[in-house]
Amino acid sequence: MEEVSGVMVVNNGKCLVCKRSKDTTFPNTWALPMGHAEKGETPIETAKREFKEEMGIDIVGDLEMIGKIDYVTVFKIVKGKKIVPDLKNAKDGYEHSQCMYGNKEIIKNLNMENGLKNIILKNL
Repeated sequence: MEEVSGVMVVNNGKCLVCKRSKDTTFPNTWALPMGHAEKGETPIETAKREFKEEMGIDIVGDLEMIGKIDYVTVFKIVKGKKIVPDLKNAKDGYEHSQCMYGNKEIIKNLNMENGLKNIILKNL
């Protein structure tokens, strides 16, 4: 199985989550910005590249690994600030139909893979 890395951004007790577009894998489900590793990439390199491709923004600051589910590694931006995704201009912005910042109550009720949801809730 190909390795996948994702990035959790937290601002004021809320996590940035994105809804997958209807024409992508896992359509209409919510997730963090994430994607598959390219040959020779470390998980942290994958996380940074995928975030840039999907959100249109470079990660500034350090990433801390906060969880792993099977082949998915999740990182959190250390000392994160509010990031506003630029889906229209991002290389792979089409993969998401919308993004939002959700608190624990919102995250609990989203259509999201349970392992990922648990990592998010534990780290909010």
